[in-house]
Amino acid sequence: MTVAGLLPGPVVGLEFALCALFLTLTLDACRTGKQVPSLLMAAASFAFATVLTPDTVMFTGLVLFVAALIVRYVAMQRRREHV
Repeated sequence: MTVAGLLPGPVVGLEFALCALFLTLTLDACRTGKQVPSLLMAAASFAFATVLTPDTVMFTGLVLFVAALIVRYVAMQRRREHV
């Protein structure tokens, strides 16, 4: 069963909302020059999603990007603890 199968019916505008959320997260993550890796992670997430799940690119790309941001955050926190 997919995540979409859990929804009670078609959700009008879901694709637009996911696209807007993906774009907002990407722009927020790369506001400064120090956040260029976040922009690259967003591009890589979208590319992987396009190859892995062409029917649900936005959802998969968003999940991959959020996961990458979480991993990056945890790695940065651990690096700060060791310094």
